Formats: sequence, C-alpha cells, structure tokens
Amino acid sequence: MCMTWISVCCGHLCSSIILGSDEHCKFFKWLDGIPCRRGAETAPIVIAEFSRLEAEAAMAKNNEMEARAMIANLLHRERVAKYSAEKARVSLCMANARARKYQIALLMSWLAVVVLFIFSLGNREVGLRQMCLP
Repeated sequence: MCMTWISVCCGHLCSSIILGSDEHCKFFKWLDGIPCRRGAETAPIVIAEFSRLEAEAAMAKNNEMEARAMIANLLHRERVAKYSAEKARVSLCMANARARKYQIALLMSWLAVVVLFIFSLGNREVGLRQMCLP
C-alpha cells in the first residue's frame, strides 16, 4: 500500500491510496484549497513535467544499471585476459629454459666429439677401426 499523487480535472492535487496494481480506493483527500484560474491551468502542466522528469530519471537509472553491468563484464574479461597473458608468459619462460638446456646439451655433445677427435689425432697408433664399437 503506497501513496501517490494524481491530477484531478479541476486542477486540485489529491492523495490517493493504491491497493493493488491499478485499483484505487474510493477515498481521496484534497491537499490544497480551490486553486485560482491560473493555478488550474498550470497544475496539469507541472504534473506532466514532473511525470516526464520521473520517467527520465527512471530511464537514467536503468541506463546506469546497464553501464555498471557492462563495466563489471569488462572487468571480468580484463581479469581473464590478464590471467591468460600471465599463463602464456610463464609457459614461454619455461619453453625458453628448456630450449636453453637443449642448446647446452648439444654443445656438450659436440664438445665431447671434438675432444675425442683431438685425442685420436694425438695418438696415431689408434686407428679408426679401434674406435668403433664391436
């Protein structure tokens, strides 16, 4: 049950109690005295402007709620993107470390081959066939 302002054809402002969706009770109370002719002419204009401003405020509130929802969605997307970027950065770092280990292993194997070749040149008695496995 709430109180609402309504306009009456003669220009009076009254309060009416709303019982349900569109049901009005039969009771109303005049809030002002009998208006002058100018007051009777301007009251509907003022009430219409007030109603228009109320509708505009409701629309602005709805737009604000939509904007807040969009901002929340964008912030969520930003967090997801940052998480994905951090995950990709860590994965790249691990791949680079693995590649560096493989480079070192390859270098060490070639170094071992070179050392064996140098030792084989120094010892002329060892033939190429003796270096091969049986």
